[in-house]
Amino acid sequence: MYICLFMTILFSFFSFYVYVFPEKWEGIVRKENQIWLKKDFLSEKTVKWFVQFETGRTFKGLLVMCALFSLIAFVTLKYRF
Repeated sequence: MYICLFMTILFSFFSFYVYVFPEKWEGIVRKENQIWLKKDFLSEKTVKWFVQFETGRTFKGLLVMCALFSLIAFVTLKYRF
């Protein structure tokens, strides 16, 4: 039950950070993917796709959905619906 609460808080703060500080988030994503590119783990085309995905609306929507599902799971477990 408390893992659901922890996940709700974690996803909520993560979603808040991604929405409120998009420039910082994009910088983090670009740095991370450059590391994988330098290690020859990912190709340049794949890195571009990941950057586009992780800074796009789909990723942000998935974060919000994860926060909502975690909240629903917590409430369901807490009140035994």
